Amino acid sequence: NSDAADRLQPGARMDFSLRAAWAHGTGAIRTHIDSDSPQHRISWPVIAEMREKWAGRIDVQAVSIFEIEAFLDPAFADEIVTMVADHGGILGAFLYQTPELERAVEMMMHRAANRNLDLDFHVDETADPGARGLRVIADAALRVDFPGTIVAGHCCSLARQPDAEAEATMDRVAEADIAVVTL
Repeated sequence: NSDAADRLQPGARMDFSLRAAWAHGTGAIRTHIDSDSPQHRISWPVIAEMREKWAGRIDVQAVSIFEIEAFLDPAFADEIVTMVADHGGILGAFLYQTPELERAVEMMMHRAANRNLDLDFHVDETADPGARGLRVIADAALRVDFPGTIVAGHCCSLARQPDAEAEATMDRVAEADIAVVTL
């Protein structure tokens, strides 16, 4: 039972994955770390241990992943930003349509900029043409003049939007210099 093995040896599954990646020639890997509270207190020390163990062989790029609304809680925002910065990670979140989306994204950008953190978002991971998270990220990055790197992953709803709207969003994404990893 792999769940039992993981409980006995924190990081065992990650170590196995890194050994397999190394055997197949991987030199860098980006992984999204479950970072909802209180899991972030468990996950980040394990990722730090694995990064140290694999240093010089595989560059392990660790990204936090939590629901964007969690960032509206100042205590959680302070804790996760500190944890990610202290462990050399990338600040990331899962975006979905929520009334406070713009405010949460902008707050995240300000805090990331203050700690010299890059950003990585799971965004618009739906076929719903009404999902506009990618546009929210681009607009916020331009308003804030975000100095770091931003990666937006998934962006599936863009393919369902009217051409003019999708092109306008892509223009804003290009202007904000956001890297897109589509799925």
